[in-house]
This record gives sequence, structure tokens and C-alpha cells, in this order.
Amino acid sequence: MINNTLYERMSKIRDLINMPRRQHVLMQDLPMWRILCDSMDAIQDTEKVLEDFLKEDVDDSDAGIGISPAFDILDSLVAQQSAVVELYKALAIPYSGDSSLEKIRQICIEAMDKVTDIGNTKPINSVDIPELIAIQRSILRKFLNNVIKTLTKEEMTHREKFKGRRLSSAFGFITYPFEKIFDAIFSENSPHALLVDAHVDQILRSVGEFKAGLEEREEPYDNISDIYENLDYSLQHIKTYFHEKKETHLHNKKDVYIFAYFARRQVRELEYIAQEKDNEYSEKYISRGGLS
Repeated sequence: MINNTLYERMSKIRDLINMPRRQHVLMQDLPMWRILCDSMDAIQDTEKVLEDFLKEDVDDSDAGIGISPAFDILDSLVAQQSAVVELYKALAIPYSGDSSLEKIRQICIEAMDKVTDIGNTKPINSVDIPELIAIQRSILRKFLNNVIKTLTKEEMTHREKFKGRRLSSAFGFITYPFEKIFDAIFSENSPHALLVDAHVDQILRSVGEFKAGLEEREEPYDNISDIYENLDYSLQHIKTYFHEKKETHLHNKKDVYIFAYFARRQVRELEYIAQEKDNEYSEKYISRGGLS
């Protein structure tokens, strides 16, 4: 169910745009991202001006509306229309226009031009501004509804593409290599001491598969880049300890255990992130209101 006011519609649009994946994609084009942000702000800022105007008690005397407030209202109506066009442009949604909006735009521009030319408020007082606001709001609600519908459909189509493909599956066999690394640490005679390289490489392949899955889904991973770096650092030192102890600052089993324990914790953090993403992409999540 779509809400009734422009504010509520814009709030929903912001929620959809600020979803990590979509924001990550949109911010690849920073100039267009700025246009998008400016357009959203402008739609809401102009709506505030129009709302405040309608709340005021207008003097019914012959003086009518003052020239400065009237200019602000007419200008806000025009600016709000332009902001919606920019919103569509920034989101690459086709904008078909509307004859009633164009008529309102022309009325506002002509009234402001006439006032500028003859220096009085009569042209503005002859315009039924509340009616223009009501008509424009009604039409723009439909345009913003279309933005919500389009963004929601795009997101659900994107998620459907990866239905049944779980990021967490990358870590399906991650327990085994860690177990064998710990065996090698505590038992000098363990055959796995000679296989540490293979176990480390298996862990890194799992992490690489997870990372590739995020990239394929266009999901941002800048916020977990430190995990990758820390994990690789600790695992490479564990490798070195079992072959060239002089080349690492790990001097004993306790040092290696601490690094291995830390690496396991880092992988668990990635597993948790993978599970969260899987939940977001599931039908159950969507049907529960993730994208109402």
C-alpha cells in the first residue's frame, strides 16, 4: 500500500535508493548521484513551502496575497516539477510528461513574468494557487508512485536472478581446513603440518568465491575490505611459519594459534554477512515487507 502524501512517497523512494546495493551502483556516477540527491531534497523542500502556504490564513481583503509570498509559491510549483523530471533522469526512468503539469507551469511562469513587467500583484491574485497546488500534488503522487513501483520491480527482478544461489554456500566446507590447521599447530607429527598450504589455499578460495558472489550481485564490500586484508595477512603468516619460520614474526605454537584463531573469527564474520545477504535475497524476506 502506497502512502498518501508526497513526503511519505519520498521517504519510501529514499529507502529504496539507500539500499546498499542500489546506492553502491548509483554512486559509481557521482555527478548523477548529486543530481539525484538534489532532486529529492528539492521535491521535499518545495513541498514544505507549499504546505506552509496552505496552512496560513490568507487575508480576504482586496490586497490579496503579497507579491513576495506569491512569487515563492509559484516558483516552488515550477521548481517542484523540474525536480521530479531530474529525479526520473537520475534514475534512468522514462519521463512522459503531463499536459496538466505543463499548463500549471505556464500559468505560474506567465503570472510571474507579468508581475515583473507591470509591478503589481493583480496577475497573481487572479490565479487560484490552492487549486494549482492540489492539482499538481495529485499528478505528482502518480509520478512518484511510478518511481516506487519501478525501483521495487527492479530490486525484485535483481533478487530473482540469484534465487537459490546462496552466498553462504561458499563456506560450506570451511570447518575442515581450520580443524586441520589447528591439528598441525598442536601436533608436530600431524601429517597436516605438510598440508597447511593446501588448507590455507582452500580457505582463501572460499573467501574468493564469497567475494566474487558479492561482486556479481553488485553488492558493496568496501566496508569489509579490512576483513579480507586481515584474514590474508594472518593466513600467509601461518603458511610461512610451517616452512620458513625465520621469515615470520610468529615464534611459537601460541603465536600461530592466536593467528589461526583470529583468522577463524574473521571467516565467521564473513559467514554471518553471507547469511544476512541470503536472507535479504530470499522470497520470505521480500514477502515479509522488505519491499512493500
